[in-house]
Amino acid sequence: MLPEVLREPNVAFCMVVAGLLIAYLEFLRPGSVFFGVAGAVVTMVGAAVLYESGLRTGAVWTCLLAIGLILAAVRAHLPVWTWVIPAALLLWGVSRLPAGPGFRWWITLPTTVVWLVVTLSLLRIAEIARANKSRVLPVIDP
Repeated sequence: MLPEVLREPNVAFCMVVAGLLIAYLEFLRPGSVFFGVAGAVVTMVGAAVLYESGLRTGAVWTCLLAIGLILAAVRAHLPVWTWVIPAALLLWGVSRLPAGPGFRWWITLPTTVVWLVVTLSLLRIAEIARANKSRVLPVIDP
């Protein structure tokens, strides 16, 4: 059903990350349904291929823990350098995901770093917007 190239776990991982990045465009341009749908489809196809190829449960939990630590660091307004340990944990978890041989490092490193930078940038922008929204603006009498 899928071309043989798309059944490769390294390509599937790239599809998952690309799908997430495409879906982020929906947040930047709300209402343009295309980016959300396209991102979801690409992510789901990549995730299905990864699931069929087999995943290590420990690596999945490691990735979820790392993502949780990153979100907690952003929420607590910790400095950027504190994200290094969760980012390294995420990289290690991603590299160990497939049940067979792991992902190639030259695929894991750039795709995870790009996803991490974009995600952290969007989270930081959202935090700033939320803080600005909660600020009480002075009322100017006409």
